[in-house]
Amino acid sequence: MLVADCEVWAIPQASDEFTINPLTFSDTGAPGFKFEGNPSWTYKIEYTESFAVWNDDLPDSTLIITAPGTKVQFADPGNCQPHNRFYRVLCTVTPQRRQPIS
Repeated sequence: MLVADCEVWAIPQASDEFTINPLTFSDTGAPGFKFEGNPSWTYKIEYTESFAVWNDDLPDSTLIITAPGTKVQFADPGNCQPHNRFYRVLCTVTPQRRQPIS
């Protein structure tokens, strides 16, 4: 068995609970919400109007958290018209710079 190219990754533990606060609306009518992010995790906000296709083209919708207790506030400026839009937050591990194992 050849294992010379083996890499080991340590994935940070996510918090047991992930809560998105209730939807709010800005003075211009843009919907938004808040949540608390965990360090070493990347959050991507997506939306859909039909549940058939999820879109990830919102501006400033990819967030990389580097400090504990970071409060994230997101607003969707492109959704000021009265129609249905649903949101989700995808959470993935932020790739860390690789360090050689001695």
